[in-house]
Amino acid sequence: MTSPHNRCQPTCHGFVRSAKDALLVLEACLQGHLLHVPRGLLAKEARQAVQSGAVFVYELGSSGVRDWEDFRLWGQEAQLGDFRIQTELVNSPGLGSNSSEYRANGAGLTRQSITLQWNKTQHHIVSYFSWDDMMGPRRGGITGSATLNHINVRQELLQQQQHLHHPPGFDPFVDSAVQRRPAGDNEASSPDAPLKDAEAVWGHLLHEFHRLGWRMVDGRPRLLDPSIHEVATALVHLRDGEDGFDAS
Repeated sequence: MTSPHNRCQPTCHGFVRSAKDALLVLEACLQGHLLHVPRGLLAKEARQAVQSGAVFVYELGSSGVRDWEDFRLWGQEAQLGDFRIQTELVNSPGLGSNSSEYRANGAGLTRQSITLQWNKTQHHIVSYFSWDDMMGPRRGGITGSATLNHINVRQELLQQQQHLHHPPGFDPFVDSAVQRRPAGDNEASSPDAPLKDAEAVWGHLLHEFHRLGWRMVDGRPRLLDPSIHEVATALVHLRDGEDGFDAS
């Protein structure tokens, strides 16, 4: 039995919306205000600790963790900004427990991870969120924690993140949930390219994205006023080539 003192718990709780948030958590660990995860999770620990808002920080040398294990089934990995994201899967309805067919759990978790560098050591930040928490009324970054309010990320730590593709403050959930197709792609100039890109990135989560009132506008996600949801929905139908909508 694992004693309470040896139990593996999240490094902190909150929503990591950008590399800046992840750097803030890592800086707090480096200063000793937060703790790295000392080892991998046990199955019982994972059932209790893995929930929306849980953030885990580990590094291979001290933890021995090569591949993060949380005892859940995840879909294909996708890139969102500088994060890698995966959606929780469940057995398809009507299929037996031995079935190998799974579907996305729309009400489940999304796992996101990012790797940061410090003095030639890779630190991995793994966090979890539900779609309602990340894009709904509770949306917010990691900075609400009293532990992190007075933490400043050292310049040296920022300078060592040369592998990141975006500025640390880039929030892919607000600034741009999609990466435009490269120049020269025949579909890049298509008027509906942003919506198609969104579908490629969010995949089966797009219905949740729409349900919560978000739409892609010029390649960026916007929380729309209810009065224009109907118009936005019509545009989605037009994108899909469905009849019955007047765009004039």
